[in-house]
Amino acid sequence: MRDIIPLCCLLLSLTIALIPGEDVAPGQPLLGDLVLKAEAVENPVLEISVEESDESIWKLVPSPANKKEIQVQVKADGPWQLIVTDNNSLTAGHMTEWTGLAYTDKHIISPLKAVGSIAIPLPNPEKIPLREGTATLSGALPLKVGLEQEVSLNDEPLASGHIYRIELTITLSAE
Repeated sequence: MRDIIPLCCLLLSLTIALIPGEDVAPGQPLLGDLVLKAEAVENPVLEISVEESDESIWKLVPSPANKKEIQVQVKADGPWQLIVTDNNSLTAGHMTEWTGLAYTDKHIISPLKAVGSIAIPLPNPEKIPLREGTATLSGALPLKVGLEQEVSLNDEPLASGHIYRIELTITLSAE
């Protein structure tokens, strides 16, 4: 049994000697504190749910103050970012005429803005975070995401049955 103990210590010393930053020769005792950096691959917990606060049709009028809110629930076990984008090249950040089957080339002149900690004109190709935060310790964190659409007198009214529409992507990502 006594022969096995020094062999185990030698193996332990060899294992520690392979860790960068610790210089220990085989068989030499390690003195002092040993701090090892853990390089574990973790999958952060990120959960998001989105719902409209008001499900009625958004009636736009010529004004810079057309506003609507979306309720977002965020749950994360670490730092997070909430990003709003318009990934459709046909709309490119603008509310665009929808016939019920497809988009046309008619759109509102000003881009839609998503509003959180800052206001971001869409389409947001740089993926600038609308909101950022730390771990949500007690369940989901309720957030309000605002949408602002400036409408001018130069924006055309649509034919009956057609609407202005845009599809947004709301992404929760680990920071």
